[in-house]
Amino acid sequence: MKDVCIVSVVVGAKYKKFANLFCYDYNIETGDHTNTRPEVILVVDDYDGLNVSKYDFVTVKTLPEDALHDIDTGRTFGTGTVKNFDYSLKRFGYQAAIDAGYTDIIFIDMDMTIRKWDESVFDACTPPGLWAGRGYSSAGFGGGWPGKHVSDIKFTPKLRALKKELDYETDWLNYKMPFEAVMYIAGVQKPVIQSFIDNWKIVSDATKLLNLPKNKVTHEIGLAADMCKLPIYFNKQLLSVVFKHYIMNHKALLNIHKAAFGDS
Repeated sequence: MKDVCIVSVVVGAKYKKFANLFCYDYNIETGDHTNTRPEVILVVDDYDGLNVSKYDFVTVKTLPEDALHDIDTGRTFGTGTVKNFDYSLKRFGYQAAIDAGYTDIIFIDMDMTIRKWDESVFDACTPPGLWAGRGYSSAGFGGGWPGKHVSDIKFTPKLRALKKELDYETDWLNYKMPFEAVMYIAGVQKPVIQSFIDNWKIVSDATKLLNLPKNKVTHEIGLAADMCKLPIYFNKQLLSVVFKHYIMNHKALLNIHKAAFGDS
């Protein structure tokens, strides 16, 4: 997997701790794969509290200065409850990856540890497209999948507002939105990935214009992918076998950090 990279966007002191822990854990769990393990690219707000320079597989980039305008870095994403944090910053992870020459890109949220580094899970992500650990229909989280008719679809309020603002229509019966904690783009050409990133910004700008919740970023990602014909697929083993996500349990992850590094 030397032609694959892992990327994440790291903002705020808490997520710097998570980044330090992830790299520590990744170094251990991929110890038998040092010749093939993917490079890790961290896109950060600043370097304060980041201690990853000892790992030869890590590259650190900084977010564009204007990306952090009006953002309180003390209130970072990860709990699912920070409605006014700009989750679309995650797109800069993909930008950093393609700028570094990658087109097979594993985006992850940084509140993760490794369950087991199993390359076969990534090998199974075919055909080409964006592979997520799980995802949703146009009805969103808990909404289930629509029936056989468009009239059966119960759009989420955010998706309904965005498609109206963007004057966008598609095959809503087969429309998919990925849960963005793990998103592996595999087998896709660079121009398509760049279009995905650019469309994500367009949809994110519409979210801000309409003053919609910024934390439900799955809506922006689903629309951006659909706009550039980037297929979305799901492989639950990305989250059940390889990565463990602490989305609603940051206290536990901070306790793991304390055990590893001896600080609070």
